[in-house]
Amino acid sequence: MMIMQKDAVLKYGIKDTTLRSKTKRGELKAIKKGHKIFYDENDIIEIMKQQEARSENTEWTEEKKKEWEEVRKEIESKLQGSKKKKRTIAAKSPEEKVYNLSLLANAIIKQAADDYRDAKRNIKEKTLVEINRREIENIEKFFRSEFCKSITEVDMEYVIKRLREEKI
Repeated sequence: MMIMQKDAVLKYGIKDTTLRSKTKRGELKAIKKGHKIFYDENDIIEIMKQQEARSENTEWTEEKKKEWEEVRKEIESKLQGSKKKKRTIAAKSPEEKVYNLSLLANAIIKQAADDYRDAKRNIKEKTLVEINRREIENIEKFFRSEFCKSITEVDMEYVIKRLREEKI
């Protein structure tokens, strides 16, 4: 029986990126009809079984635990050595700190705007509409939040208005 990609994602909890990558590698056959992608449901079930088997085969042996413990200790020792570098970063001038914080604030706002556009595009393509509507509501709440007001002087109502008017 054939199943649409979005239905397979919802029904089996498999990620759409997994489906696409397996299709690209030739491990899964996809049939495209217009903008919709279909898979054989039995193939999806087989992939899920393979993933379960793989996760069962990765039991932690004592040897693996020791290896990871050594890796963890090595990383911790490197982090201990990098603490001096953190002190030199903290010694920057106030102007540099303000500039770096404004870059970070701009990156946060830009990412939120990009996420807004992606959600809007998904709604237009009728992909997980309700989830994407909630995402847009949450992003608008973020733009109106005290945190957002504290990191930028940009009029966020204007940003929301422009994002709503944008054609996707």
